[in-house]
Amino acid sequence: MDAFEIKDRRFATYILANAPVEELATGFRWLEGPVWFGDANCLLFQDLPRNRTMRWSEETGVSVYRYPTDYANGQTRDRHSIWFTDPVYGISTDYEGGRQVSEQPPGLYRYAPDSGEITLVAGDFDGPNGLAFSPDERRLYVSETGDQSKENPRQYIRMFELSGDGTRLSGGDIFHKIEPGYCDGLRVDEDGNLWSSAGDGVHCIDPRGP
Repeated sequence: MDAFEIKDRRFATYILANAPVEELATGFRWLEGPVWFGDANCLLFQDLPRNRTMRWSEETGVSVYRYPTDYANGQTRDRHSIWFTDPVYGISTDYEGGRQVSEQPPGLYRYAPDSGEITLVAGDFDGPNGLAFSPDERRLYVSETGDQSKENPRQYIRMFELSGDGTRLSGGDIFHKIEPGYCDGLRVDEDGNLWSSAGDGVHCIDPRGP
């Protein structure tokens, strides 16, 4: 692959000239939710339409890590407080799950491992998708990928502030809009930069704004 094009020098330090993009494996239908396990030296990711979690390592290549997965979409390392989104994408067609009538509207949820309680923390989404915390866990970024059945769905990244005990949210204003394309999944690095999917590749977003 050709060398990376650095369009904003603020992000130059995150690009290694001797680290080109490599194709690790092919033959999948549609991939989602990659997460790196440094302690196990492997990458887990979802082969979603085939209902399985895959594993890649430098030593052994690609193998099936878990099957079935109930069409799991994303994943992350556990840091004791579990937050997840619940859109209707998996039940809209038979391709990435099974077509069903939704029992509840889309929402953002928090699961408390100590009590087992699941709480709806934000219900004003059309299609909540990927989420990620800032390094200090005072901010929560959530991608709104919208109602895909509409001609012009709402599509942007929202930013929430967490309460002192980390259980409640406030805010939720639009933080950034990806162009071209839209944000589906995202991650935050140790410096607080957001890394998001986009129509032309991967975008790196300064948490302080443009």
